[in-house]
Amino acid sequence: MFLLKTLLPDAFNILAATEGVELTREEQKLKDLLSVIAVQDIVYQADGKVTLKQGFAKDRIISTTDPEMRHGRKSSSRRFDGYKTNTAMDRESEFITAIVVTPGNAHDSEAATQLVC
Repeated sequence: MFLLKTLLPDAFNILAATEGVELTREEQKLKDLLSVIAVQDIVYQADGKVTLKQGFAKDRIISTTDPEMRHGRKSSSRRFDGYKTNTAMDRESEFITAIVVTPGNAHDSEAATQLVC
């Protein structure tokens, strides 16, 4: 909790200090990422205290170096961080005909339409 109480105000100070400042595309991208990360797992109490949310949001950003990476599950007890690769293969020739990469939290059915078309 010490880091939360220390770093959260720093994040908001950075966001406030850059408000109205002309930023490069990369700087704006980083500012947008900070604005999401700074609030995604935070609960503000009525007394002004902040705590961490329980559980995970579906599209929670888990990496600042790869913001599209997500938490995934192979089973109810086995988790992973990253991506899923979904493949389509021709039965007769056994050649791979399509590959779709999805975030780790995407349901397998989300890639199905891209694989079939």
